[in-house]
Order: sequence, then structure tokens, then C-alpha cells
Amino acid sequence: MKRILEDVGGQIVVHSEPSKGTNITLRLPLERITEQEASDPKTNPLPTTMSELKDRKVCVYVGNPETYDAPEQMVHRKLVDRYVEALCSTLSQVLKSEIRCISTWDGMDDTEVMICPEVSFESLQAIRSSAAKAERKCPATILIAMDVLEAETLRSDARITSKESIVETMTQPAGHNKLAILLQQCLQQYDAVPNYEAGITAAPSDHTSHSTEHRSGKLKELEAQVSLYSLPPLVIRTKPEPTLKDMAVPVITAQASSDPTPVEIKDSAVPVTKQALIVDDNAINRRLLSAWMKRHKLPFKEANDGLQALNAYKSADRKYDVLLMDISMPVMDGMTSTRLIREYEMDNNLTPSHIIALTGLTSASAKLEAWTSGVDDFLTKPVDFKKLEQLMEAGRGGEGTGFLKEQGS
Repeated sequence: MKRILEDVGGQIVVHSEPSKGTNITLRLPLERITEQEASDPKTNPLPTTMSELKDRKVCVYVGNPETYDAPEQMVHRKLVDRYVEALCSTLSQVLKSEIRCISTWDGMDDTEVMICPEVSFESLQAIRSSAAKAERKCPATILIAMDVLEAETLRSDARITSKESIVETMTQPAGHNKLAILLQQCLQQYDAVPNYEAGITAAPSDHTSHSTEHRSGKLKELEAQVSLYSLPPLVIRTKPEPTLKDMAVPVITAQASSDPTPVEIKDSAVPVTKQALIVDDNAINRRLLSAWMKRHKLPFKEANDGLQALNAYKSADRKYDVLLMDISMPVMDGMTSTRLIREYEMDNNLTPSHIIALTGLTSASAKLEAWTSGVDDFLTKPVDFKKLEQLMEAGRGGEGTGFLKEQGS
């Protein structure tokens, strides 16, 4: 920080007093803009953007408050409430927008943009379902990610790129300039979408999680057979359900890239695995995992997306013991693929495979949805190969694995 400030002519001053504390002052030289520059939309787009936001209907969608009823989740709930309060204050006092904060939505009002303060596919699906049931155009949705890594992960997710509704992502902090510009973009996209017409907008029971550019005949047939967002029965589990405290958002550092950096892979005990399936749309991630598999002399195959993984699982001559499943992928996301794999296992009385989610998503809601999808363990990227080895050695239902001990030793 000191070097960056000095490079641009600034300075950092630290002043400490015993029993009082420390004050840190950052000084940065900034050139004051002229009145002419302030009125130029290219230099200062905020006034023009604010004028376009006038009389537009924006809601902050906080989701179901019962999700945080557990005592161990009260701290997280309070943090979310404080963030929502600051977000609403920025929208109403700075951007002068009409703002409402809601936990449920029936689709019967004229809301044009929904802002989700946390990444939640459950909230996104609830918004889409309500709009379809009300036979109205679905509001544009803004998902606020924790950091750049999570935002970049989301942008490749089939549920985000789906044509069912407009979805944009942004990272914290949600300052007024960034919020105003993104709201303007969302409203322009929303206005360009035709009004709801029966038979054109997806019906409530046909919630696809696939971009229309990638949908094949097989996929349409698949959608007709099963709802892609239905939850599998959890009786197939062999270990206790984790508490929401175990799924709480970890404290992480921002990553410069959405792809994991190469790591040194050391020889160690070989996990007992007969066949593994690596599922990731990123070639670099697949190469890293493939190198680790080869080093441990483990047989494996690869899939580029969730649909390929589902088809490979069904057609495999040899059962996959372990699936390393990315969550955010085009064509079909990892959570939908996991749900369908679990349904296939139950329908055919198969022993469930060990599914480990490897993802850049770090929010508590993402972990909760992964669990309800049928995922056994959850690791965040960049992958910690030592933890991955521990999970594979422990096997499905092993003690001290992903959801329960991801942040542990």
C-alpha cells in the first residue's frame, strides 16, 4: 500500500498513542474537475444515470429469513442486515431511487430490477417462478458477489446465461457509481425485452438452466422428463446434515484470476479410487486435476460440462467412484447435473458415488444449495490438493470431510 501511494505522489501517515490506539491516514493527490467537466456525461455519467433511474421500481430481495433461524447463523444474519441497510441507504439517499426491501415476491407488482445482496440461485429461481406464475416479464436481477473470483465464476454458469431472465453480477463494495451504471444497463436490457406472452416465457415447471444457444434435442427431451430444479430425496446420505454454521461464508483473500495457479504436487498415499470423473469447463483446471490423478496413478475421464458428465455417468461401463464437479458451467451447471445423477442412482438402485464440488463460489447460500443438490463435499478454488486427497481417502460419508471441515486443519 505504501509503495502504491508513493508511486502516485501520495503518502501514508501512522500515528499511535499508548492506551488510545492508532490512526492511519492516507493522503492521495487528486485533481479537482472543472464545472464543465462535471457536466460532461463522458466524464461524470452519474447525473444522467440518476435521471434515468427516476420513477423506476427497484427492490432488494433478501430471501427467506428462516434460512438464518439457527442460533449459530445469527451473526451472519446481522452482517447481511447491516449490508442491506447500507445498500438501501445508497439507493434511496444517493441515487434517489424508489427502493423496497422484501423477503418474498409474488410477481403482482411492477418491480423492474431485483438486487440480491448475496449470491443465491434459490432466490433467482424464486423470482423467475413468481414472474412466470403472474404471467409478467421477469425483472432483471443483480447478484452481488463477494469478490472478483466469485463474480467470474458466476458469469459462466448456465443459470446466469439462461435466456429465462436478465442477470448481471457485480462485486462488493457496491458503491453508488457502480450501482447506478449497472442499474442503468439492467433497465435498458429490461426495456428491450418484450412483454410477457403465454407460450413464450418459460412456464413455472419448465425452469431450464441452459443457454438457448447450447440446447440440443436430447436436452429438450431431458427437460420434459424431469424438472431440473427439483431436489432429490436426502435419504441417500450416509453422513449427518451439516449445520448452517458449518456452511458460513469463510474469510478469503481475493484472487487475481478465476483460474487456480499451478501448485507443486507431492507424492503421498494413493486414495483408493477405481474410476474418477473430472467435470470442469476450464481446460487449465482439468489439466491440473489430471496431473494430480496421473501422479497418484488413478484412472479418470473428463467432461466439459454437467450434461456431458450426466451422459458419461449413465453410459459408463465401469462405475465412477468419485466425481470432481465444477459448479458453474455452460450448457448444464454442476448442481443440476448432481441432482439428475442422484435421481438416476435412486431410480436404478445404484450405490451413490462420492461427488466433490470444486468451485469459486464461496457464499453460504451456494454451499447450502450444493448440499441440497446431493453434493457430498465442497472445496473452494484454487484447489487444495492435500484436502482433496483427504476427502478421497475418507470416501463418501467419511468423518471430517468437505462441508464439515473445509476450513479446518
